[in-house]
Amino acid sequence: MKTDDNVLEVLRLFATYGFRKTSISDIAKAADLSRQSIYNQYGSKEAVLEWAVTTFLGNITDTVIHQLKTTDGEPAVVLSKSFQLWTGDHVPLLRGTPHGAEILDAAIISVAKASRNYEGEFVDAITTFLWLREVFPTKREAEETTFVLNLASKGLLLKSETSEAYALGMKRVIKALLG
Repeated sequence: MKTDDNVLEVLRLFATYGFRKTSISDIAKAADLSRQSIYNQYGSKEAVLEWAVTTFLGNITDTVIHQLKTTDGEPAVVLSKSFQLWTGDHVPLLRGTPHGAEILDAAIISVAKASRNYEGEFVDAITTFLWLREVFPTKREAEETTFVLNLASKGLLLKSETSEAYALGMKRVIKALLG
């Protein structure tokens, strides 16, 4: 698993079976590696989960930041797509699996120990996007709006049963804030 190819499959295993019931054998099978390779590379199941969470978040963060910097179009549409990539696409993993909430809790712990501030990078990218696109006349207004958007996104993650419900809710929030 030196590449990121299997990260989502590993997270799905943990979300489906829970941390306790997911075995190194399950992880090895999903990664198409031997159990010994997993132990040699990570040393523990905890380290595998931490790798999966931080790799997953790093990939998403990089993708969203790239999109915000390079995508033309209406700001509301670009924001909707960005929040969908950041959060909405992952509603099924968190809400549609028996242990999604457990994995979310583990992710919060992993992120606190991570060398990157994924959420901070995301928030900064949204703020910069809003300001550079002149959606708001001052950076401070862009920061305040980003704060509200991010809180709404978290609330919708907890409330939404599907990615589609999240997307509809986020579009409503964006329309209310941007007009």
